[in-house]
Amino acid sequence: QTNGAEAAEGFFWSTEYLLRDRTDEQFIEDLYMVILGRESDAPGKKDWVTRLGSGTTRHSVLAGFIGSTEFKNICDNYGITVGSVKENPSLDRAAGATPFVKRLYTKALGRDYDQDGLIYWIGQIANGTYTPYDTATTGFFHSQEFMNKNMPNAEYVEVLYRTFLGREYDAPGRTYWINKLEKEGKSRDEVLAGFANSPEFGNIMRKYGF
Repeated sequence: QTNGAEAAEGFFWSTEYLLRDRTDEQFIEDLYMVILGRESDAPGKKDWVTRLGSGTTRHSVLAGFIGSTEFKNICDNYGITVGSVKENPSLDRAAGATPFVKRLYTKALGRDYDQDGLIYWIGQIANGTYTPYDTATTGFFHSQEFMNKNMPNAEYVEVLYRTFLGREYDAPGRTYWINKLEKEGKSRDEVLAGFANSPEFGNIMRKYGF
């Protein structure tokens, strides 16, 4: 029999919910409504949102709601066992993976995501088959769809700027990387690694909890 904690996890880490791509504020409000059956109070909501902004994971916040006296009383009233939330890093990876993968579709492939593809890549990150780094590099830039674009070097470098640095190219930098490919004989994978290993991309991954 499903307990309260298991039911809550099932809801908040369902594919349907993850695809909604809720902000921290929306996530907290959803927790109040689903777990506690009421709208948030301003001080409580502010506290939880602040914790998320300081690095507390969404899964840990869910555990906080599940462990509250208020939730225990609700479960008691309905004759439901409360249960408990166990540490599960893969669930937090899944939460961050949704907006991260959506971004890759836009930046790397230049299109909106398709539902099947999004679900596939969320799963690959959540179960540890692909790291977020590998998803962005091997997963998207070695995909058949990307390879079929047959981009010239200049366009390839411009896409790398958008994907890994989060901005449009600057002319000197663009020339530098094109020269790496055309004059120094560097492979595209070597240039790709140069972008993917940048502090800028590290900051982007941290933004999504990776």
